[in-house]
Amino acid sequence: MENAKVPHFFKEIKERMKLQFYPFNDLYLSYLIFFVLLIGGIGIWVSIAQELRKEVADYSNVALNIGTYYLALITTSYIDITTNDKIVNKKSLQVYSFIFLFVIAAIFVTSFFLVVKYSLLLSAIGIILGLFIWHLANCDNDKFNDESYNAKIRAGAKNTHGKDWK
Repeated sequence: MENAKVPHFFKEIKERMKLQFYPFNDLYLSYLIFFVLLIGGIGIWVSIAQELRKEVADYSNVALNIGTYYLALITTSYIDITTNDKIVNKKSLQVYSFIFLFVIAAIFVTSFFLVVKYSLLLSAIGIILGLFIWHLANCDNDKFNDESYNAKIRAGAKNTHGKDWK
């Protein structure tokens, strides 16, 4: 018999997808764009710049760098998911994330045997899936919430300095 308080797995995924966007959190989006996409993907950006400087570009190295990026992204996200106490359907999310990990690894390996344009297409799919899993793993992370951070600081100050601390 299913517990009525536990939401269905796919309903939880739908709700988690909305977190940080409804209501909009600019800190989360800034972190995602600057640190995850720009700094984390520096190898991709460097390989694109190198290929653009060549007379005849061969984007197979770009596809390889994209592949290593999304593999690292989903692997670290999987660790975040397994250690996140806020997830209600944790076992289901772990299983589906683990399946996604193998799907992404299969996409990565398959991309080596394809023409470069299809390899880049598979790499784009891998990045989308990797970012999706990263969002599911980090959408309820308190480090992206200024209010919860400030509340922790105030609580720590009250515990250390007494109740009159504001």
